[in-house]
Amino acid sequence: MNFLGAFVGINIGTVVTDLPSAADVVAILKANRITHIHLYDVDRHMLNALAGTGIEVMVGVTNEEVLGIGESPSPWINKNVASYLPETNIMTIAVGSEILTSVPNAAPILVRATTFTMLFWLLTSIFRSKFQVPSQWT
Repeated sequence: MNFLGAFVGINIGTVVTDLPSAADVVAILKANRITHIHLYDVDRHMLNALAGTGIEVMVGVTNEEVLGIGESPSPWINKNVASYLPETNIMTIAVGSEILTSVPNAAPILVRATTFTMLFWLLTSIFRSKFQVPSQWT
């Protein structure tokens, strides 16, 4: 649903015991005309089920992954984003969830992780195809 640039989206956490199958979740999204979702973590079953739907996806970097992203984002981007493009419409990456209140002294690494993720996301978005970051950039 889209009114004057607004849209209805939902958050989907996949760390639950009674979540329907990815195909069933996508069917529910489509039946309810949900056009945007936020996956709190990268779930390959969900990302594969979302392929070809046109639903815009925000994937999340978990708090546990932020340190690694701050050191080198390319392995995470290649595995969790680029490998699903262009079939799955991944449009946004969220780095951490309430990390500043849960991880002491996280601000410097969060800034670095966000900056690196943005850079590699831009490169990946430009190509919007299966993209490998050159090894000298990692």
